[in-house]
Amino acid sequence: MKSEQVDLRTQYCTMVFKRSGQEQILIRQEIVRYAQRHGINTTAKHYGCSKNTVRTWLRRFEKGGTGELKNKSRAPHYCPHKTPKEIEDLVIAK
Repeated sequence: MKSEQVDLRTQYCTMVFKRSGQEQILIRQEIVRYAQRHGINTTAKHYGCSKNTVRTWLRRFEKGGTGELKNKSRAPHYCPHKTPKEIEDLVIAK
């Protein structure tokens, strides 16, 4: 018996997956426009994503326009165990 593979990605993930940054921004603009007209819940159902995803893009757009719809770095802003720059320079100088 052959088992079927189920694609667990949402419609939104499928739309954004392997797209250029500009294409992703255009998709997010479309989501924002739809949300402004129809509301967050309806938009989430229409695009197959979570309400939090719609809310995130809507807030970012309202905060700074289209430029805020770009992907943001997920890298940490601070690394508490990193060696201070001064000590690094002393080690390198020796």
